[in-house]
Amino acid sequence: MPERYLAELDAVIDAASPQDPVVLAGHSLGGLIARLYLNARPGRVSGLVLLDSTPEAVSDDRAVQAGFVASSLAARLLKLLTPLGFTRLLLRWQKMPLYPEQSRYRAAVSPPEYDRWMTMVCASFARGAGAELRSVIPTAAQAERLLAGHTIPVPLAVIASGAFGGKWVGNARSPPSQRRAPSASPAPIAQHPPAARRRCHRGARRDRQPSRY
Repeated sequence: MPERYLAELDAVIDAASPQDPVVLAGHSLGGLIARLYLNARPGRVSGLVLLDSTPEAVSDDRAVQAGFVASSLAARLLKLLTPLGFTRLLLRWQKMPLYPEQSRYRAAVSPPEYDRWMTMVCASFARGAGAELRSVIPTAAQAERLLAGHTIPVPLAVIASGAFGGKWVGNARSPPSQRRAPSASPAPIAQHPPAARRRCHRGARRDRQPSRY
């Protein structure tokens, strides 16, 4: 599973920046994929931004595993209901499962921005978001093995919303394979969006040269 994700990311980076290393930003499972990509292709990454990144420790947590199974089943059902407008109604009523911070997000953005977000979420479930959810635990299990003992030698920003509870934030702060290399700059932890944006920009500017293990 990680190999497919890495190949897809290779294609995106080849098209967007064939010569220069990039700052990778990954949300949720994308954060874990970004870390795997840095581990496999260190010369292509100059910085890392992790937004509510999935920690590899979830592969050993039975409660989290059960949650992802339930989420993938819900996603299968929503795939069938999305063309009928049901998913958009849930989002409009702020009752959508899997999105615990809908109310806070809606209060923070303009109505057009929220409408665009609803459209993107509906498109995701119409395509079959359940496949991604089902891949989380296998990907995390392989990441736990592949990233064990590795450090992150590039500028790093970690952004945790708290949407999935304090344990998730704790894992985001200090997973075993997210230890910093001695020469690398400290990783900011941000939970306030404006501060997060500022820290991401600073991290992206700090080091644009490829870094290697």
